[in-house]
Amino acid sequence: MKSKITSFFRRLRTLLRRTKPMQASVAMPQQRALTTPPAPLQLEAPKMYYDETDVMSGNIRIHVGRWNVVGATKTALLIHGLSANHMCWKVMAEQLQQSGINVVAVDLRGRGRSDKPRGDYGTKAHIPDMCAVIEQLGLHLPGREKPIVIGHSLGAAVGMVLAWKHPEYVGKLVLMDAGAPINPINAMKAYFTIRSSVQRLGTIYPNAQAYIDRIKEIPMLQPWDEVMEEYIRYDLEDMGEGRVRSSCPPYVVEAEYNSIGSSLSMTTILKNNILHPIKQIRRVIDSEILHFRYSELIMPVLALGAGAYNLRPGDEILPPKGLDFLKRHIPNCTTYTVPKANHYTLIFGKFPDRDTVLMDFIG
Repeated sequence: MKSKITSFFRRLRTLLRRTKPMQASVAMPQQRALTTPPAPLQLEAPKMYYDETDVMSGNIRIHVGRWNVVGATKTALLIHGLSANHMCWKVMAEQLQQSGINVVAVDLRGRGRSDKPRGDYGTKAHIPDMCAVIEQLGLHLPGREKPIVIGHSLGAAVGMVLAWKHPEYVGKLVLMDAGAPINPINAMKAYFTIRSSVQRLGTIYPNAQAYIDRIKEIPMLQPWDEVMEEYIRYDLEDMGEGRVRSSCPPYVVEAEYNSIGSSLSMTTILKNNILHPIKQIRRVIDSEILHFRYSELIMPVLALGAGAYNLRPGDEILPPKGLDFLKRHIPNCTTYTVPKANHYTLIFGKFPDRDTVLMDFIG
């Protein structure tokens, strides 16, 4: 019996030596070579659109054009010149919009599609209007940066006074071809330049094309393009039977001049100074522009000058001496001259150097 048991275990050991242990089989993931790079992450472009709206300043309706960027926190408030309207900003507004900046451009009272009351104009009328625009459109609310105020010509003066009296509403200020005091000789040259551009006011033309053809004759507005024509067509006021005229009445521009003791008429200027000297002196003393406190502008300022003359050499509105004055008297002021631009094409034209300087300043 013992021998049988011993024989059984001997055969079992022999069998186990001959049998190989089973290897566990683990399925390895199949490696696949990348033949194409992964698709880049697609970011949704910001939604941009243009619209128009109205703001009430007291009982005066102020019309506004907006180049909107949904979700943007930075806004530029654009203020046009003497007899213009908000559509003069189209080239620059679209540039700012493409850079992710909301743009709000106003029709000053008396222009475009804003109300045109008779009475006083000047900064004492325009500053409450600009405050109403900022407050009612929420440009000052928490979560938004202070607006960048950009003004051209008269709009630069309005922007200066707004920044001085309401620094809580202005983050940065851009003065376009205006803002510095003008010596008497340059003032006279500028007077005739501006006068030639407002002679169209009050005249009724038989049709829109006749009005446009008249504007095309103004040498300061060359080269003519579709942006200029769109701006002029926006300015048209229907007088019935196809007739048109500028939407800016002559009495508005006259009131702007009166606010600083001047006039569009040389005869009126002489008469007022001779017959009403005390009244004229008071207007000059009360003017917020003629006695502006440049040193009290606390925000960064960019002053852009036009390097080309308007009608004749020497009639620049903001010559190099004017830019130098602003740089010396405003605490944080940067200046630049756009060599090929005149007073009007500075905003209508396409100038890469202007845009580079502006965007660098805005940040």
